[in-house]
Amino acid sequence: MRANPYQLQSRLKQGLAPVYFVYGDEPLLADESCQAIRKAALDQGYDERVRLNVETGFDWSSLLAKASALSLFSSRKLIELSMPGGKPGAEGSAALISYAQSPPQDSILLIQSGRLDAATRRRKWYMALDKAGVTVQTTTPDARQFPEWIQQRLKKHGLRADRESVSALAVTNEGNLLACDQEIRKLALLHPDGQLTMDRLRESLADNARYNLFNFVDVCLSGNVIKAVRMLRSMRAQGEEAILVVWALAREVRSLMRISAALAKGQPENVVFKQNGIWQNRMPAVRSALQRTAAADWHKRHVEVARLDRIVKGAEPGNIWIEIETFIARLCGVNKLEAV
Repeated sequence: MRANPYQLQSRLKQGLAPVYFVYGDEPLLADESCQAIRKAALDQGYDERVRLNVETGFDWSSLLAKASALSLFSSRKLIELSMPGGKPGAEGSAALISYAQSPPQDSILLIQSGRLDAATRRRKWYMALDKAGVTVQTTTPDARQFPEWIQQRLKKHGLRADRESVSALAVTNEGNLLACDQEIRKLALLHPDGQLTMDRLRESLADNARYNLFNFVDVCLSGNVIKAVRMLRSMRAQGEEAILVVWALAREVRSLMRISAALAKGQPENVVFKQNGIWQNRMPAVRSALQRTAAADWHKRHVEVARLDRIVKGAEPGNIWIEIETFIARLCGVNKLEAV
């Protein structure tokens, strides 16, 4: 029976299967799935734990022998079989099929493996394990699924976040669930009231060793084109992704469009700033950008940053880093970049 990591808890509550096979290329989900199985087994009295590692020369007969052996300390045991390569060979295939067809009583087998291709998942040994128990495939959520995963993880740690904060976490941790989980755990410790705002997230990310993307945006808003370009080049040298830089700039331009339009209608600055999440530490940079750029010109900046988005996604030709530098110059109120 196949299950994904998010379904596993409910399956475990329904009763334990004789065999669990956890495989895939996402280490955080794999580790959490195995931990959940271990805890469920321990709660049901499987308090002896036997570990086997499939290496060159591994004796597959030891699997059934360990499962069937009587113990002086426990009547129930959990056998963990680590099979990193996911290819048991002829002897291993026969052993796994034999085990799955007649699982020993009072034993649970937990197998952990890396990624398996489609052909491997059609092998007889895999099908036998799937029929006998539960197979759990762990894969990294794609860009569309990642925000939902973050929402679930935030809820798990007692945090409530707005959509913008979730989006920022998704972009800054794309493809790295472990880093994202660590960031969320840190945020939960820093904010026991459970409220996660963009301002709080910005402060947390500022503590990271990486060059701070949010500081870079504020430098752009302040109009210091030389410092902004040097920061951009430094981030690029450190391996920062262009798509993340474009996301941060686009987010800021959209925010400034809203703020500028509201101020042009006569709304009080303090109210507009609060509504758009502009707190005290960012007010000078935002005011500087608003003073340099007329309300009508923010639409031009929005069109320009939309073009950057198309270039970085390959929908339009162009050298993205040069285009970003040119955009920064306009954002800083400079028509032409001199040597920086």
